[in-house]
Amino acid sequence: MDPISLAASIAGVLSLSETVFRYVFKFIKSVNSAENEAKELARELRDLAGLFKSLSLLADELDDDDTAAVTNTTRDSYFQTNHLESCYHFLSKIKAKLEQSQKDLDSPRKLDAFQRRLKWPFAADEIKDFKSELSRHKSTITLAVTAESMASLGQVLSRQEDQKRHTAQIQANVQKVLEITTRIEVNKTRLRVLDFFMKFNPQSILDMSIKLRYPFTSLWLTEEAEFKTWLHQPHSRLWLNGDAGVGKTVLAGSIIEKTLSFSAVGCVTAYFFCDGSNGSLASATDVLGAIASQLARQSDDAFDILEEYFDRLVPQNSLSRQATLEGLAAVISEMTKVFERVYVVVDGIDEHGDDAGDIAQCLADVYDSSDTCSLAIFSRDEISIREHLEGHFCEIKAFADKEDVQLCVTAALEQRIQSKKLRIRNPHLKDEIVEALVHGAGGMFRWVSCQLDYLCGLPTDRDKWSALRGLPPTLTETYDRILERVNRHNSRSQEMVEKSLALISLVSPRIRINELCEAISVHDGIDISDPESIVEESEISRRCSSLIRKTEDGLYFEFPHFSHVSEKKTATLLTRASIQFLLLPEFGRENPRGVEEAYDVVKKSHTRPFYSYAARFWTTQDKGWWEDEVARGLDITLFNPEKGPNFKTWAIELCRHFVTPATLKDENMWQKRPTAIMWGEDLRLAIELCAQTILRADFTPLHLAATLGIPFLCEHLLRSGCEINLKSPIGTPLHCALAGPCLFVDGNILDDTVIDHMQMRSDGLMGDFDA
Repeated sequence: MDPISLAASIAGVLSLSETVFRYVFKFIKSVNSAENEAKELARELRDLAGLFKSLSLLADELDDDDTAAVTNTTRDSYFQTNHLESCYHFLSKIKAKLEQSQKDLDSPRKLDAFQRRLKWPFAADEIKDFKSELSRHKSTITLAVTAESMASLGQVLSRQEDQKRHTAQIQANVQKVLEITTRIEVNKTRLRVLDFFMKFNPQSILDMSIKLRYPFTSLWLTEEAEFKTWLHQPHSRLWLNGDAGVGKTVLAGSIIEKTLSFSAVGCVTAYFFCDGSNGSLASATDVLGAIASQLARQSDDAFDILEEYFDRLVPQNSLSRQATLEGLAAVISEMTKVFERVYVVVDGIDEHGDDAGDIAQCLADVYDSSDTCSLAIFSRDEISIREHLEGHFCEIKAFADKEDVQLCVTAALEQRIQSKKLRIRNPHLKDEIVEALVHGAGGMFRWVSCQLDYLCGLPTDRDKWSALRGLPPTLTETYDRILERVNRHNSRSQEMVEKSLALISLVSPRIRINELCEAISVHDGIDISDPESIVEESEISRRCSSLIRKTEDGLYFEFPHFSHVSEKKTATLLTRASIQFLLLPEFGRENPRGVEEAYDVVKKSHTRPFYSYAARFWTTQDKGWWEDEVARGLDITLFNPEKGPNFKTWAIELCRHFVTPATLKDENMWQKRPTAIMWGEDLRLAIELCAQTILRADFTPLHLAATLGIPFLCEHLLRSGCEINLKSPIGTPLHCALAGPCLFVDGNILDDTVIDHMQMRSDGLMGDFDA
């Protein structure tokens, strides 16, 4: 368990201990028969809550430098906070009994209330046992409070003596998991084969699902008889289905983590998450390809089978072909025979819409053709999937266990209170929030998080009480309510949220958070040269609320669930933001006249994160932005026939990406983010090559507009007097229109690559002009 999860666990138990204390205290005044017993129990609970409060503060304040130490000793499932777990279940048991008694106290029936007033819900022996167990927990927490580091805190809470006894076993288990990626020797040739099939790497989503799982949750699934059968009986199949937001992906991560701990030389795991949260969704062949690639990494024999298929697809002396579902299914079937046991776990196939049934059938076919494969599929319960799996797969309804939801709510609530995001004056409101969210969640963890974020934005306790009485029942209605609140803000805030959501939806390439902050800060009449004019990351998170979350690596924002944003609208917003950014006065203050000046100016532009992204990718979006008058006007300003400093700096930055044949021959060159820039001789040569052409008087904006294939700009520049036959080092504008970026490759004007490219460009551009 990582330090953040540990802190969340402590916060959850703290919140529960405070709630139980308030229940008991209420009984002191209401139950005649056990005033002294209730007072003693309340005193013990108050002391325990105080210790947890101290422990919670300690966990929050401990230096981040301890993170590595605790992570190394607590990775995966090996670090179990036994004392916290047992304390949580102990308090839950007391709370459940008190809740029932409380209902009788509050009953409108006078007889129920009168009888409950006469009877304390616990016997004397129970109180004695409670006090004894509370004393043990208090001793442990007292010791934990003296911890000087997160690592020592973890050791106390996980029973250090037990951990020492199992150190050797832990190290062996860790090595097993690590061996999954190191069982075969990977060289460049093998990596080419593996990467050919692994179009989408599911590792980051697995990491995120593990991070999102609250400690002590998902235990209900691992205790299910059907799951135990699937785990231990070869050639088993499982279908876990449930509604959106119940935590299916988190449950899938829990199962994958469990199977990985079983992995050995003859027992392996392959998995995939069909995730469209970032706007990009893997195809059915991508799913099977990723599974095949994972299996190949775990055995030389399995790799040989995949390599043979690769050689058929990518022969040396003829054109390559793409993998097919049938071909991959047959290859995976052969590969599974290499192992004694293969676990395959696939989550989220319902996100594929009309193709979901085909993927379900394809996975079922792989299972049927292998005697060693155990398959688990996670999805929503949809007809197209059910008709392929029902009657053949053991079905489990995926739901959020009530105790899981209770822990999630209490921990998340306490975290928001301690971080000052949520302010509550009335302590009884805290209990009401827990009660309302647990009962209203319907098993949807995401729903809980959204409601808490919404409550954080309400100024008074009265507003929060009112919101609890009108909670939206579904996730869709919850998201609608968040958007309604956005629409009540000023126009600038609305614009910021609209831009953020649109740009976060970009698929290729995704926009990083630091780039996004600059992109959404640009708007009419504002010079964002001043850092104080840049929207902060925290402001985007606050304004967009539960509509977005950070990726595991912290570089991007993403949508928690698959979301569709208009591609045309996104293209228009990106174009506007990019051109406005490229036209900022700070990029036009220096007018490069020579190669050395050009190098310095381009290098300086890279101090702004969004510059390289804006320079390279705005012209690659859907052509819908051509219809936007504002965007067209900005483009015309940038492509001024006078060739101003903003144009020169941008053109050199853009064209430096065209100067290597390897880049040209990459069909995905526009979708790939440039590698980290090394400001050395190679880059200097690239910039010099571009500057020598772009800074010449015979190279005009018309040449570049033709190179990029933008008809309306070409038409405007021709009307403005640019010469269509003006010859530059890379030819006339007509040459540029036919050859495109190929002409920027030194010495390649007449090679076959350029000639072929000219023919393709000719066909495409004629269609654009005819339209």
